[in-house]
Amino acid sequence: MTERYWSQAVKDHENMMAALEKRDSQLLGQILRDHLCNKIEVATLAGVIDTEDDKSVANS
Repeated sequence: MTERYWSQAVKDHENMMAALEKRDSQLLGQILRDHLCNKIEVATLAGVIDTEDDKSVANS
């Protein structure tokens, strides 16, 4: 994982905590969706998953 992705993941988790504290479910949902999309990108770059073989990832 690169420094850029690591920094973004930390920010995402901080933002998740802030959204939870504010009880803002819509904001939390958006943060989680964005975070998971970034996770897919990181896993793909690391060779953990291959989105070329699994088109369901792109259609999620």
